[in-house]
Amino acid sequence: MNLESPVGRTDALDGARETVGGRDGSHGEPEDNFERIATMWSAYLDREIEPHEVADMMVALKLCRIASGHPDPDHHVDICGYGTLGAHLADRESESS
Repeated sequence: MNLESPVGRTDALDGARETVGGRDGSHGEPEDNFERIATMWSAYLDREIEPHEVADMMVALKLCRIASGHPDPDHHVDICGYGTLGAHLADRESESS
């Protein structure tokens, strides 16, 4: 999603809402996708990764991209989206334990 300038205070949240709700067709359900990513990362790192940690690490990746000196408002939209998915996944994980 490309934000138009100037970016208002809630534009990133609105963009994240669209992104989180609108990519199921191309990325699959977030819960299933993050579970697959967690499984793959767990095998690679030889330690268990929980789905909510995938969201945490994706936020870290976006922060690294921002820190690279090439800020893009879309990175902030993605951080909002990963944050909300992380909260959803952490809640699901705490309910199932």
